[in-house]
Amino acid sequence: MGTLQLADLHTHELWIAAQQGHTEAFLAFFDHVDREGSACALAAARAETVSVLDVATDPTYTDASRAAMLTSGSRSCPSIPITSPDGRLMGIVSPTTASPRTASPPLSPTPCTRQPGRREPGSTGTTPRSSWTRSKICTPTPAPSPAAARRDDHARASG
Repeated sequence: MGTLQLADLHTHELWIAAQQGHTEAFLAFFDHVDREGSACALAAARAETVSVLDVATDPTYTDASRAAMLTSGSRSCPSIPITSPDGRLMGIVSPTTASPRTASPPLSPTPCTRQPGRREPGSTGTTPRSSWTRSKICTPTPAPSPAAARRDDHARASG
């Protein structure tokens, strides 16, 4: 389950642009979100990822928003801001799970390596929009396990 909410640049409200697996009641309740009462609202206000491990007990939610989340079957919710290169909030991605989480994975920054207007080797010059968007937005990714990091270091050294 999850939602993609876009930010209205004039009102700063979030509205659901895409969703997967949520109930009609959930969609009606979270149709427009201001800056209070949910993980996505807090993530938008802070412009940083907010991870709610258990919706049932987390104080981030108001009673009404908690009820909407739980009725929809959502027990945990990381809300991840999407920002423009100049730092403006463009939206929030919130994948949710049906069971509470006990901990969030450690995060490490993902460097943006593509430059606007530059082609990657072997590129035809046309870039799908989804690829263009990912190349412009740097979001945290789970840090590799120590074993995976050693494998990567070994592969770089022998390659």
